[in-house]
Amino acid sequence: MTITRGLSAEEAQARLRSLGPNTLPEKSPKTIWERLFRQFQSPLIYILLFALVVDIVIWVIEGANSWPVETIAIAIILILKAGLGVYQEGKAEAALARLKALATSLVWVFRNGQLEHLPATELVPGDVIRTEAGDRIPADGVLLEGRGIMVDWYRDWVGDPNDSHTQSTYAIGLTAA
Repeated sequence: MTITRGLSAEEAQARLRSLGPNTLPEKSPKTIWERLFRQFQSPLIYILLFALVVDIVIWVIEGANSWPVETIAIAIILILKAGLGVYQEGKAEAALARLKALATSLVWVFRNGQLEHLPATELVPGDVIRTEAGDRIPADGVLLEGRGIMVDWYRDWVGDPNDSHTQSTYAIGLTAA
């Protein structure tokens, strides 16, 4: 790897296979059973479940000789509420996944001596990237070259801006670390 050539495509692919994509770890999606169980974790549902049990007990004590209409109505309400909740939660997760796919950032990377426009998830340690005004920095990196760089500081991410050791700015020519 050189600053002007960057990594070869073969070396980048090998690093991507061994180290994985440049992404933060994500939680595994909830199963349908976990989402269904979560629908019953609310005080209002506890009250309805209590009313269901009390109504069943009263129905049994009275001899269970007619249909338990109130019990059936409460059970239908609980089932509908849980079903709609699972459905809405699934739709919301799908919409969030679609938005996340639309928001993938692209970055200019030197590969085999040429600038290529790649998804930031394909960056690997050792890549040399080029950023311009307004670009987001797609990975941790080391400043190789820069002209007229200004950076918005985020103390929790970068450190104390008043500390002379953190006054260096990170932009043009970063290498993913």
